[in-house]
Amino acid sequence: MAQPRGRDEDFPEPPRLRRLRVLVSVLILVLIGGVVTVVAALVINLSALTGTERTAITAGALSLPSGEEIVTVGEGRGRLLVVTRDAGGAERLYGFDAASGERVSETRIERD
Repeated sequence: MAQPRGRDEDFPEPPRLRRLRVLVSVLILVLIGGVVTVVAALVINLSALTGTERTAITAGALSLPSGEEIVTVGEGRGRLLVVTRDAGGAERLYGFDAASGERVSETRIERD
């Protein structure tokens, strides 16, 4: 009785197909390694962001020139940054010491 054809043992694997199978396996391993590397880099960078310390602003009051409105407020290392705009549209950046509230810098902002 003749055996049915179509079984894998009856047909040897061609060398090109074997080479292709090895290349696909290597590509999968490289892809997995790349994903692991990207995830590790994200975890390391995001964990570094959570370690930053925030200092409280203890200044009782800040003195700004009259007639200027606050546009935005920011915080730096021990500094409070305030951007103001006067009635004429001129903008200024003031830097205040976060502990004492003393004005330490004033910069005029010019836009093109």
